[in-house]
Amino acid sequence: MSYVVVSSGTVVQNVDTPLGISINFSKPGVFETITDIDTQALNNLKNLLLTFPGERYENPTFGCDLKRIVFEPNTAIAKEQIQTVINVAVANFLPYINIQQFEIITAEDDPTFEHYIKITLTFTVDRSTFEQQITITGTETGAIIVS
Repeated sequence: MSYVVVSSGTVVQNVDTPLGISINFSKPGVFETITDIDTQALNNLKNLLLTFPGERYENPTFGCDLKRIVFEPNTAIAKEQIQTVINVAVANFLPYINIQQFEIITAEDDPTFEHYIKITLTFTVDRSTFEQQITITGTETGAIIVS
């Protein structure tokens, strides 16, 4: 949300000012406009986690090397690498996002996750007390699902 200072010195929330666009299409060929800080931060985080470094034109350092690590063998070392890669990327590109908690589930934790890995991040955004979660699942087909 944007804020406007009116002549009386009062700060008024302006909910109609677009902050960005959703990574989802609202209809064929049309992106949805976002006017909420928390929703925009969630979309920015999804975008960061799904982008390989070097993939973005004119910004080759943007992204997170998560895709490479998620499909490595599921070990305790992979858990540490995942946490480090996400923390570094968020600190560099989205410093207004504060990761509160990581939960990483692999086959070591749950035998049904033999070919899967599930990462759940709990985070807040500066100037907001709303806590959000994002879940990243690496599947045996080579897909990463972010929800």
